[in-house]
Amino acid sequence: MTSPVPESVASVVLEKGTSSGSPCQYPYRNVPVYVRNKHLCICLRNKPAEQFHLWDFTLYDKLLEAEGKMSFKFKKKDCQVMLQGDPQTLRTIRQEVLALMNGLGVEGRSTRPQGRPALAAKGPHKPRQQPAQQANPYAKPSSSVASRPPSRANSFVSEPVLPRRADLKRQIDYHSGSLLPPLHPAKRNASRPTPDEMKRERERRDASPGGKSDSSGRSGRSGVSGVSAVSRPLALCPEADNLTEAQKKVVNLARYGKNVFFTGGAGVGKSYLIHILKSFIPQDTLFVTASTGLAACQIGGSTIQKFGGIQNSDDTVDRIVSSVTKSFQAMQRWTSAKTLIIDEISMVEGRFFQKLEELGRRLRGCHKPFGGLQLLISGDFLQLPPVPPNDPASLPAAAASSSRGPPGIKRSDSTASLQSNASTGSRRGVRKLPVIFAFETDAWRKTVQHTVELTQVFRQSNQQFISILNEIRFGNPSPATLTLLMAHARHLINGRQQQQQQQQGQSKAGVVATKLLPRRKEVDELNRESLRQLPGQTREFLAVDNTGPGGIDLDMATNAPRHLTLKKGAQVILVKTINASRHLVNGARGVVTQIHPKLLVHFPGAAGSKDHEINATCFDVRVGNQVVATRTQVPLVLAWAFTVHKSQGMTIDMAEVGLAGTFAEGQAYVALSRVKSLEGLTIHGVRDENELRYVIRANDRCLLYYENLRKAANR
Repeated sequence: MTSPVPESVASVVLEKGTSSGSPCQYPYRNVPVYVRNKHLCICLRNKPAEQFHLWDFTLYDKLLEAEGKMSFKFKKKDCQVMLQGDPQTLRTIRQEVLALMNGLGVEGRSTRPQGRPALAAKGPHKPRQQPAQQANPYAKPSSSVASRPPSRANSFVSEPVLPRRADLKRQIDYHSGSLLPPLHPAKRNASRPTPDEMKRERERRDASPGGKSDSSGRSGRSGVSGVSAVSRPLALCPEADNLTEAQKKVVNLARYGKNVFFTGGAGVGKSYLIHILKSFIPQDTLFVTASTGLAACQIGGSTIQKFGGIQNSDDTVDRIVSSVTKSFQAMQRWTSAKTLIIDEISMVEGRFFQKLEELGRRLRGCHKPFGGLQLLISGDFLQLPPVPPNDPASLPAAAASSSRGPPGIKRSDSTASLQSNASTGSRRGVRKLPVIFAFETDAWRKTVQHTVELTQVFRQSNQQFISILNEIRFGNPSPATLTLLMAHARHLINGRQQQQQQQQGQSKAGVVATKLLPRRKEVDELNRESLRQLPGQTREFLAVDNTGPGGIDLDMATNAPRHLTLKKGAQVILVKTINASRHLVNGARGVVTQIHPKLLVHFPGAAGSKDHEINATCFDVRVGNQVVATRTQVPLVLAWAFTVHKSQGMTIDMAEVGLAGTFAEGQAYVALSRVKSLEGLTIHGVRDENELRYVIRANDRCLLYYENLRKAANR
């Protein structure tokens, strides 16, 4: 049997229904269209062909001769295919479709009253001629024209040929419930498998991790198809041999297409595991994201908002869908993605996670969670929490009350509003909604199939310090832990001891401890003042930016500053790995030894020469496998002080942690866990153990989540 020759059509528009009732259109230009194996096939660029089963459809060809337009409406899929091009090309496609209808008795009719081949009649009844209509082929057909199920007693079309049970199973796997192509397009036209092949396939699925069924009762891959996600083992990078048992479990689940959430405390290798996952997942269908731009920069990805094309996360889902469908790049990312990695999930607000899940279903046209995407989620809910969203009901009131009295306070109940605004920490009358974590949403329960907790710590080697940090993580430090931490705080309370300690540090390596502070204003003032007090000339380093067509804010998307001023003796820290073999990695501390004509920095922990020349490097902002923006800058920042949020993911040798003014749960744990050992830790901002106990706190709902998680693991 010869393969049909694709007919190139000038314009093709796919109109698919959504759960909200409003259709979503996908335009394409100059794409081949042909009929094969009872399907209307549309060849798209860089993706598998869209196939529509020619069963229970309506053909509109009224304007074929006059305007070169023709359309198909498929009822079961709630979609419409609109073609526009050369009339001769469209006539060829129509003849092939009508020939298929005439030969197989497919339930489908053309609204064209004349020139149609006569369908095979059954019984004495003749086909009734339909009156000519001038209706728009892109409009919804009337009930008198649309195709109806044939009556067994009185019908002018032949009985449809029902497929065999095994063929119907394959049709459901590949075509029903999803407008996306299957994972294995080569198997679409495969012959019926033999009993031995079916047995081997069942044994292979049962042998895979979670192959029989998972904790939620689902089996196989939660993706766009009923076929197993991986037919053969994927090649791993050489570093995968050094993984722990828990990390290997995550890798195996990811290889077989499972949705996995891997969690654990600071320094357990979550970012390293993301690097391993990126090494074997196909790059053209993988998108790496994080909740913040800094976290995304450390793993070589983008923010989740940038991936989804979301301008304002506070908008309703309908508005976001309307905005995303207007962006070709955003729609291409949603439709081409198969695996989505989300890092630092603790800072993703639950309402936004719920919107994201619905977006995936509506934009991908699939009823499965996230539209059939495989999700690999990383993070620790006992670290930094999400930012509470604004209350939409308070926004108009705040704007309207700007000209009459205190903002956001109504005259009738000003006292109650003032108390409410003060309790929620709102500014300018805008109230904040209570925070909902991602694990508390229905989308999380539907999506996450497996949860793996990583427990082996790599950042710290001292078991005593690891136990102390574990107590702080769960917000329950023992009296012995508080006493030991206060012993390190007393070095800073006594000014003479502090001065001696800094002088000893300067004489040994020239590097002083980095101050980790909760607020950015304090950090900026301290860095500017420390740089000003240094003698000598300054040198300016200006970044070269390429923001791309979207105008990306590179200050938020990268760790590199737009403007950097350095002097000889300035305390700096690397914000990008330059040479891992020489220990010039992200988070390495150093001091500037020369600024002219070359920039030389001394890193005490680095190998090789004493001073290292630092040149400008390129910081890429990636969305999937595509670079959308770049910044070229020296990979250094001033390191006298850092914010706790900015230090997340870093490993610091020496740090002075300021705990005064901590405003978020888990913030103290994030700051204290950046240090490798107790010897490099100094605490200030607390006067006694009671104040220290107050700033070390964890969210009760997150504690209950991890308690239930461990109970389920021990069953």
